[in-house]
Amino acid sequence: AWAKMSSGEVKAALQTCKKVLEGAETFNAKSLEELLSREAELFNLEKNYPLKNKGYLLWPMRVALSGREASAGPFEIAEILGKEVDMHKYAVQITVADSRDGACSSSTLKEACSWGKVDTTFEQMVYAEATTVVPIIAAYAYQTGNWKKRKKPELAKLFN
Repeated sequence: AWAKMSSGEVKAALQTCKKVLEGAETFNAKSLEELLSREAELFNLEKNYPLKNKGYLLWPMRVALSGREASAGPFEIAEILGKEVDMHKYAVQITVADSRDGACSSSTLKEACSWGKVDTTFEQMVYAEATTVVPIIAAYAYQTGNWKKRKKPELAKLFN
């Protein structure tokens, strides 16, 4: 099916896959398969391809990810390759150890910058005693109420 697609059609399929992958909140094979399977049906409707044949969307993705026509599934390959995420813009370090006296094993925010985890532009170091700072941060987090909007964690699903 996909072998007969024009380069423009393959490009449209890959752009569709890219849009779906970039928007995926959960990046594992199962959730990607669900998202891309739904998208394949819409893609086929739009392009007047047979509805049941997901290959029009998924074969170009498989070849783009693996470089081969026959390979592991595109969802598994995408999960293994992972999704690049932006660097943290802000970071907070709370510790009872202080790098100024040799503690912290030099693991400061500056060190995190060298690993590419935190952007140095936004680095702010506040030296404070943890037992005084943590209650203030917790009170602020509770009072703003942003936690109410968060999706509840489903930790039991980790073991399925």
